[in-house]
Amino acid sequence: MNKIILALTIILLLGASCAVKPRTDAECLKACYTEYGEVPKYNARTEAALNIAVDQACQARCNVINK
Repeated sequence: MNKIILALTIILLLGASCAVKPRTDAECLKACYTEYGEVPKYNARTEAALNIAVDQACQARCNVINK
């Protein structure tokens, strides 16, 4: 559980570090997923939770939810 919280904290910090949105949603998502690809993976369960969190964080950062 602590590893998941750590992973989510890392995601939030990375998300806050990207202030400039690229030109298109696709470019933004690609850059976001590339950036989050550097987050270490702990085990299959943590990785699955992390992937869901990354998807949600990238979509929110790139404003592609409910478009």
